[in-house]
Amino acid sequence: MRQVAAGAGVLLPATLVGTVLLLLHEMLVNGNLTTEEYGLYATCKRVLQIGFLLGFLGLENAVVRFVSEGHGSGDPARSRGAWRKAQAWSLAASGTLAALLVVFAHPLAALFEHGDSSASEMLPWALRVLAICLPLAAVRMMTTSASQGLLVMWPKALVLQVTWPALNILGVYFFTVRGGRGLEGVLWAYDLSMLAGALIGLWSLRRIRADMMAGSQPGEIESATLWAFAAPLWIYTIVNGVYAWLDQLLLAGMAGMEQAGIYAPVAILAPFFQIGLMALNGIFAPVIASLYARGKTKELERVYKVVARWSLILGLPICIGAFVTPVSVISIWPAGRPEAAVALQVMAVGLIFPIAVGSVNYMLIMSGHQKQALWNGIPGIFVNLGLALWLIPKWGITGAAIANAGSLVFISAVAAVQVWVLLKMHPFSKEMYKPILASVPSAAMGWWINLRFEGQLGGLSMVLVVGLGIAVIFGLCLALFGFDDEDRILFQRFRRKTV
Repeated sequence: MRQVAAGAGVLLPATLVGTVLLLLHEMLVNGNLTTEEYGLYATCKRVLQIGFLLGFLGLENAVVRFVSEGHGSGDPARSRGAWRKAQAWSLAASGTLAALLVVFAHPLAALFEHGDSSASEMLPWALRVLAICLPLAAVRMMTTSASQGLLVMWPKALVLQVTWPALNILGVYFFTVRGGRGLEGVLWAYDLSMLAGALIGLWSLRRIRADMMAGSQPGEIESATLWAFAAPLWIYTIVNGVYAWLDQLLLAGMAGMEQAGIYAPVAILAPFFQIGLMALNGIFAPVIASLYARGKTKELERVYKVVARWSLILGLPICIGAFVTPVSVISIWPAGRPEAAVALQVMAVGLIFPIAVGSVNYMLIMSGHQKQALWNGIPGIFVNLGLALWLIPKWGITGAAIANAGSLVFISAVAAVQVWVLLKMHPFSKEMYKPILASVPSAAMGWWINLRFEGQLGGLSMVLVVGLGIAVIFGLCLALFGFDDEDRILFQRFRRKTV
C-alpha cells in the first residue's frame, strides 16, 4: 500500500502536469492549422501510435515484470538481461516498421482519401516525416519501463509526462508560430521532442543503475521466457490500441479529414478522464507482479480495491465537468466546433464504468494471465467496428464517440469478470458509495454554475469556474462521509512526496 502511495505521489502530479501540457500543445497546433490540416495531423498520430504498439512487440510490460522480479529477488543480472533483450528486439522491429512506412506511405494514405485532394497529397509526406519517431519511441519506452521495474518512477514521470510535451510545445512555437512553417513545423517538433525523450530515457536509466549499460555479459534470462510473456501481450496491446483509435481512423476514412479534425479534441480528451487511473497504474503494475509472485493475494485484493476507489475519486469530477459544460470545454480549442459537444458528453458518461473497475487488465497481465486479456480485447474491436460502421454514416462524430465508449464499457466489463473468475477478486467495495453519492450534488453545482454564468463566462474561464465548483462540493462531500485508514495512508504518503 505504501509503495502505491509513494509512486502515486510522483506519477499523479506528473500526469496532471503532462496532461495539461499535452492539451496546451494540441490547442497551439489547432490554432495554427486549418481544420483539415489538424484532422490530417490527428490521423497521422493515430497511424504512428499503432506503429508504436507494433514496434514495442509487447515487451514494455515484460520489461516491467522481469526487471521488477530480478530487482525484488536480488538478481541484477536478470534485470539487466531482460531490459537489453527487449530493447534490442523493439529497436529492430521499430526500425523495420519505419522503413516500411517510408516505402508504403502512398498506399497507406490512399485508405483515407475522401474527396479532399490537398489532404491526400500531404498525408504521405507527413507519414514519412514522422517515421523516425518509431525507433526513438522504442528507446524511450523500454528505458523508462526498466526504471519503472526498478520501482523508480521519476524517469517515467519526467520523460513521458513532462519533458516530451514541453519540448513539443517549444518546437511548435518556434517552428510554426514564430517560424511560419505550418504543418511541417508541427511534425518536425514532434520528431525532435521524441529524440530528446529517447536520450533522456537512456541518461536516467544509467543514473539509476549504471550496470544496466555496463559492458559485462547480459544476465541469464531465457528468450523463450521473455517471449512467452510478451507475445500474447503484444497482440493484446495492438488490439487495445486498435479499438481505442478505430473511431478516429474510421471517421477520417468515412467522413473526411475535416470531420476528423472536429472530432480530434474529443479523442484527445478521452484519456484525460482516466488520468488518476493512469498514474496509479504506473506504480500498481510492478506491485501486482511482486505481491502475486509471493502469494500475498489478500494484500493484493485489498490494494486493488483501494486503487479502484481512488481511480473513481480522481476520475468522476472530470467526467462530471465535461458533461455539464461540454461546449465550453470544446471552445478552449481555438478552432473547436460546438458540434463536438454531444460526442464529448457521450465519452464522459461512457468512461465512468472503465474508471470504476480500475486496473482490471493490469491485474490479468501482471499475474501471468496475459493470454486471457486477449479475450476481452479482440471482441472489443468488433464491437467498436460494428458500432462505428453502423453509427458514423448517420450520426457522424457522435456515432464515433458512441462506438468508442461502448467498446470500452464492454471490454472493461469482460475484464472484470475475468479477474473474478481467474483471481477470485473484484474492484468493488462498500466505500465506493462515497464518490458515487458525492457526484450528485457536484453535478448539480456544475449545472447551476453553467446556467448562472452562461453568456458571461466562456471557454477556459467557464471551465475553470465550473471545475472549481465541482471539486469543492465533491471534496466536501467526501470529507463529510469520512476517510478510512487506507485512504489516510495514501493521502499522507502522497503529501510527503509532493509538498
